Amino acid sequence: MAYTSKADMLSFYGYENGNIQVIKEIYKTYPDYHYDSKNKRYLAISRKNPFTYIWGCGTSKYVYLMYSGKSYDEAGDFAHRTSQIEVYNWRGIKEKTLLLDIPILGMAVSEDDSTMYAISMNPEPQIVAFDL
Repeated sequence: MAYTSKADMLSFYGYENGNIQVIKEIYKTYPDYHYDSKNKRYLAISRKNPFTYIWGCGTSKYVYLMYSGKSYDEAGDFAHRTSQIEVYNWRGIKEKTLLLDIPILGMAVSEDDSTMYAISMNPEPQIVAFDL
């Protein structure tokens, strides 16, 4: 599984008979780069570009991805926090979207998919748990 934080792009992979195989690719958006016309080169990703998948983890059944949708211009450092979690199976099919009651910075999920552990700023960093 591969994702990027600057574009809505996901790739799901499998491993069979010693080979890595693409199972599914989902490309909805591409990053917005600044172009330096004087030097004819791309410099950086625009501050207006929304963050997409900012953290991910997986279990044997599912992939959990934190989705922001906020740009740095819009939300500053809060663009790296989210309460929206997208859940995919390993075939690349979205199973559901979870909406948490507080924004989080990072997460892990128990192997039995029953509990999500996360870091939240409330206002100090703390570890929180959510029943799934």
